[in-house]
Amino acid sequence: MTPKAAKKERWVRARPLSQAPHAEDWQGKAVESARDDFFAEAFRLSPHPIGITELETGVCLEINDACLATFGFRRDEVIGTTTLMLEIWPDPHDRARLTDRLKSEGSVRNLEVSMRMKNGELRQFLISTDLITLRGKPCLLTIGNDITERKRVEETFRRTHEELEQRVRDRTADLERTNAAMRDSEERFRLFIEHAPAAIAMFDRDMRYLAASRRWMEDYRLTGDILGRSHYDVVPEMPARWREVHRRGLAGEILSADEDRFVRTDGSVQWVTWHVRPWYSGEEIGGIVIATEDVTERVEAKNVLHEREERSDQVIRLANFGIFDHDHRTGKVYWSPVMREIYGVGPDDPASLEGYIQLIHPEDREMVVMAMKQSSDPASDDLYSVEHRLSRPDGSVRWVSFRSWTLFDNDGPERRPTRTLGAMLDITKRKQAEEALKISERRFASFMDNLPGFAWIKDAQGRYLYVNRLFQESVLKGLEWKEKTAHELWPVEIAELYELTDKKVRESRAPLHTVAPFVQNGEIRHALVSKFPIVDHKGAPVLLGGVAVDITERKQAEEALHRNQLELHQQQVQLEELTSKLLAAQEHERQRIARDLHDDVSQRLAALVLEVASLEHHPSTVPGDLARVLGPLREQLEHLSDDVHTLAYRLHPSLLEHAGLRPAVEDHVHQVSRRTGLPIHLKILDIPNGVPLDQATCLFRVMQESVQNVVKHAQATTVTVQLRGSSKGVGLSIIDNGKGFDSQDLRTHQQGLGLSSMEERLRQVHGFFRIQSQPAHGTKVCAWVPCEGEVV
Repeated sequence: MTPKAAKKERWVRARPLSQAPHAEDWQGKAVESARDDFFAEAFRLSPHPIGITELETGVCLEINDACLATFGFRRDEVIGTTTLMLEIWPDPHDRARLTDRLKSEGSVRNLEVSMRMKNGELRQFLISTDLITLRGKPCLLTIGNDITERKRVEETFRRTHEELEQRVRDRTADLERTNAAMRDSEERFRLFIEHAPAAIAMFDRDMRYLAASRRWMEDYRLTGDILGRSHYDVVPEMPARWREVHRRGLAGEILSADEDRFVRTDGSVQWVTWHVRPWYSGEEIGGIVIATEDVTERVEAKNVLHEREERSDQVIRLANFGIFDHDHRTGKVYWSPVMREIYGVGPDDPASLEGYIQLIHPEDREMVVMAMKQSSDPASDDLYSVEHRLSRPDGSVRWVSFRSWTLFDNDGPERRPTRTLGAMLDITKRKQAEEALKISERRFASFMDNLPGFAWIKDAQGRYLYVNRLFQESVLKGLEWKEKTAHELWPVEIAELYELTDKKVRESRAPLHTVAPFVQNGEIRHALVSKFPIVDHKGAPVLLGGVAVDITERKQAEEALHRNQLELHQQQVQLEELTSKLLAAQEHERQRIARDLHDDVSQRLAALVLEVASLEHHPSTVPGDLARVLGPLREQLEHLSDDVHTLAYRLHPSLLEHAGLRPAVEDHVHQVSRRTGLPIHLKILDIPNGVPLDQATCLFRVMQESVQNVVKHAQATTVTVQLRGSSKGVGLSIIDNGKGFDSQDLRTHQQGLGLSSMEERLRQVHGFFRIQSQPAHGTKVCAWVPCEGEVV
């Protein structure tokens, strides 16, 4: 079935109720069928809305396309639905009144009605309706014409016509009143001017006052009777430019000025708007009428506003804000000078939306364009803020913060954007600082996470804000530590210790170094801790930082070392005691041997020498061969006696014990020099009286051993021995010009040179010992012992 046939099938023949069917012959039926086809096609193609509804129920049986387009419905929404359900009648009683009229009159022509569209809009229609019969039921065939726009135009025309007529009537009435007033008398005209609410004055050709309103008197601060007086006498400060205006007005010109400045004699400034118009007496100019308005307050308000705008512009410039203005209706775009400076655009470069988009960095362009589209979408927010990069014409890249606001012409979903205002700020330095901060934070995190120790930060309340990875993984493993205090994480004793040291740091505002215990896997361990305050820009502590290193093994080693050191010290004390005893025993044994050699061996050798000398003086008593050897034997015995005497002296110089340090040193140096031939220079100064024997013996033994080393090893040609005293002690030095030795290799010489015994002797009397030597540069031995006594 073709579409046309389908429409014909759907269409049902209808006729008015007043007509009866005529089917007398087949020819009449054919004509009637053709007429129905024509009516169906006209129904469908009509540009006017046409509809068929049941009379009683209002159910829609058929509508044309023009009706659907006008009311905004779909066919499936309308067919089978009542007009009341579709709510096309704003007042349901309007349809009831229409059906009652149709029942009584049969048809209605050109009835103006109001109907509701699907979107709720009310429109005006001119409808014509007939009663027809369709499928045996009375129905309404209604055709309408949308006259909404015509009614609006008519209403506008009517209002305009009425307004024009009213204006004509008003103007006519005003003109009649003015003419009547002018005709009445000049006095009434003067009264009109006097009582006018505006500042008006009437002058003759000589600028004498004919009339002046009260407002004129008030504005120009005039008092008394001014009629007949010259305006220039009444207002002597009248500017010359206004006198010229008056002259031109008297010549027939109509002049005016807006916001003219007038300085009075008292220095005050008045701003006026004035109009000068000539008035005529017959065909001659009789004078001028001046109407003014004091606009001083308005001008001052404008000046204040202008100052505020200038101040706002200065603030914007000082804040370095760039301004962007896009008029969507005209397409015009404005870039402020600051924006051009930020974007690197010259003052003569044309401003356009496309040019702005091209200046956006390619990687950020899509994001910014999307934000601009969203701000121009009526369904979205009209504000948007975005930070993006710029690719300036000079190749540099900068960051800006851009914020814009879009204005729309009206509310609702159909609103259109009219204007977009934007402001931007160069945030390149801030972005660089943020990037530097990110790098610093990453560097800090990397440093802290790879630190072979613990690190943490607490707030002023002692809550943990940050811990490094080692602290978290080894000590805080499995614990919720963020914003927790020490009491919430550790045993009471340890937590109280932590809080005590934290308090010291906050109060002293200085770092604190200590050793503190901590718990790891249930074991108490120890760490070397450094706590320090983190201050704000004013120097006030706001946070507390800390770093720690696990020194449990080191502490254990230190404790073991301490125990070993105690044991070593005890052994050293014992060794020193033993050494002291050994030296004392050695000295005592030296003294005993020396005394035995002196009192026994030396005496017996002397007696033996005397006996041999006696035999030598009586050779007759001795065999001949033996007498010849007595002389050499006596000499050898004398040398042996001298050697024994010298040995006894070296073992224990009795002069040291009986005469003191100085004579003993002098004697020993003299004997060594005499015996070896080595020149020894002796310098003795300020030796105190009564140097204790122990100290004297110590210094003497050091001098004795050092001189002996020079004689035996130094190959020196000169030696200097100095002995100098003070109120605190006695110092000794032995200096030679011998071959010397490497002091770095001192330990290899220490045993052969007797240095150990020298150091030990001095240590026993709380003195000190030092030796300096270089190869080929001689040697210097220094010793000092404490001694108090009167210097001589």
